[in-house]
Amino acid sequence: MQQPWQLPRKSIEYLLIPFALPDIYRNFVQIIKQIKDMNSKYVFTIVAFVFAFAISAMAQDADSKYATNLLKPGTEAPDFTLNDLNGKSHKLSSLRGNYVVLDFWASWCSDCRKDMPEMKRLYERYGKEVQFVGISFDDKKENWEKYVQSNELKWLQVSELKKWKDTGISKAYNISWLPTMYVLDREGKVVLSTVMIEKVAAKLEEEFVPAS
Repeated sequence: MQQPWQLPRKSIEYLLIPFALPDIYRNFVQIIKQIKDMNSKYVFTIVAFVFAFAISAMAQDADSKYATNLLKPGTEAPDFTLNDLNGKSHKLSSLRGNYVVLDFWASWCSDCRKDMPEMKRLYERYGKEVQFVGISFDDKKENWEKYVQSNELKWLQVSELKKWKDTGISKAYNISWLPTMYVLDREGKVVLSTVMIEKVAAKLEEEFVPAS
């Protein structure tokens, strides 16, 4: 079996197409044309570098595509009252005095499921100092409850139990993509609005020393 660096240069170009942004790919092809006499292993090194850069660029672009209409930092977070799985109501304003992470998600959302292990890690690291609130857009309680229990989500979980676009909270927080996350300060004001959990992790790391 051929190793990656043994592939023809044209094959390497094709492999990159699904991952690189179009402008990055075009630049990469020009580089390939200019290094025809270079050792193939060096070509593979360049491929790996461009691949990593392309993935990073696409990730950085997520907020520019999907978070442009979210509430801006400094905005007071709209108050809400929602019920947990046991039917008990919870009011956002009751959490004033604490940093709060709001995680808008749904069990049917593949990106939400992908990010959930990282959200669990953040809760384990910062849960003593930060209040985490999961806000589900599931409209069937059994699906919501099954996911919460099977994945051992230990932080507060609430829902309107309505379809995403029919919920009042999606309109209040301008949710147009899932997952969406907000970080609120102790006064209840937005300090971060994003669709990227990496930014939530960076903000919490900036604000807090992880609990031992």
